[in-house]
Amino acid sequence: MEDLSVDYLVINDLLLEQNRNLFQIDTLVIFQEKVYILDAKHSAGDFYIDDDNWRTLSGAEIPELQMKRRTILLRKLLQQ
Repeated sequence: MEDLSVDYLVINDLLLEQNRNLFQIDTLVIFQEKVYILDAKHSAGDFYIDDDNWRTLSGAEIPELQMKRRTILLRKLLQQ
């Protein structure tokens, strides 16, 4: 990410609450039009984003059960 030519904000180690649901985000990366949740414990290696889905370099999609929950809760929190 150090080589990106656009502005972004990185927030590490967040503990948030949405409607009495606590959820933790390792890293939140905020761009002007997108927000990405990064989870260091989830997977290791190099990845790319394809239509908002994280994939390994071999093309396998990253399992997202916890990520989907975090995404839904963060989206609801941001909408408030």
